[in-house]
Amino acid sequence: MDWIRIAQGLVFLGASFLVVVVGMRGIDPEAISLDLVYSALYLESGMLAILAFLYMFTNSSEPNKAKALRTTIAEIDGSLKAVVENLNANGRNSLPPGVMDQLSEIKGRVGYMKGIIN
Repeated sequence: MDWIRIAQGLVFLGASFLVVVVGMRGIDPEAISLDLVYSALYLESGMLAILAFLYMFTNSSEPNKAKALRTTIAEIDGSLKAVVENLNANGRNSLPPGVMDQLSEIKGRVGYMKGIIN
């Protein structure tokens, strides 16, 4: 179960309750007691504190995403190298104009992404 999503949902519910209470208090100060406004504020701050603790003490999945991205970039890089080697071996004359330029640009972008990830 994803506790952070549940906590975020509760924070949004608390925030909507707070907005309604403060809005009604602004429209008619006599209709809503000040105690209810304070209760809504305490409820929302408590929910935000719970969410903050969940974020602080939950392991991030970012290392797994970065590893998957590195693998994907390495696969793309390997495929591009194979395509360029194949084209160099078989001759570039049969290609439409600009294809080698596009492949070089893609290789440059993959190299740039590899530099960022590593």
